[in-house]
Amino acid sequence: MAIKKALVGVLFSLYNLLAPRAKPSRSLPGDPFEALNQSFDAIWVLTIPRNTERQAFIRKEFAGLKFEFITGVDGKTLTSEDPRIDVVECARRNGRPVRTNELACTFSHVLMHERMIREGLEKVLIFEDDAVFDRKKGRWLKYILERLPADWELLYLGYRDGELRGFTHEFLEFLGKKRATFPIVSRTVYRGLRTAAGHDFTHAYAITSAGVGHLLPDAYPIRQTADGYLEDAVLAGKIRAYATVPKLFLQHEDLGSSIHKV
Repeated sequence: MAIKKALVGVLFSLYNLLAPRAKPSRSLPGDPFEALNQSFDAIWVLTIPRNTERQAFIRKEFAGLKFEFITGVDGKTLTSEDPRIDVVECARRNGRPVRTNELACTFSHVLMHERMIREGLEKVLIFEDDAVFDRKKGRWLKYILERLPADWELLYLGYRDGELRGFTHEFLEFLGKKRATFPIVSRTVYRGLRTAAGHDFTHAYAITSAGVGHLLPDAYPIRQTADGYLEDAVLAGKIRAYATVPKLFLQHEDLGSSIHKV
């Protein structure tokens, strides 16, 4: 683990050395949460009624952030026979059995995306109720938000690993090696931002109305985990997606996953 952490540190230093810098297109407050408040039409935190411990945690963790709790679909209310979900197809796509809780999570994200369209919201920041702000990296938040490309449709502010996924290909190209030919590969946009490619987790992301417009036509029946719901669209090139580098929101591991609770 220590060796891996040291290697990531070296790669991150190389990334910062080689990545081009971008000029800001707007000015935002220095306070990270106020910068978020001014950047989005709404900030939503997905939860379910029984997650009272998580809600108390979020109220403390996100003090100063103008957010609204969104009540999602509880997996206890779904059965595998529900026509709105397809447990069999989801298991086929993931190569394993899936819980109705997992599809309920995806269902909840779809409902939030539908609400965006219904209410005419252009840009929404979405968290799950175990998101944690990495305050040590808070300075990056203002920097990245001020430089977001005008064409962004999906922005991962938190994800599993993958901070520098694809960077080794770029570095080899920098040294004169043949360019990678993968259909979708994460690449540097500028210091602090990369294109997304195969990033997991949905605990912290922003999305535009144009982005949900690409997702919703194929949303039902729900047949993918929440990770896959976004990732499939990214890897298919259906949505212009980016990821912050470094990732700015983590998951509170001590709270455990409510998806795997009965």
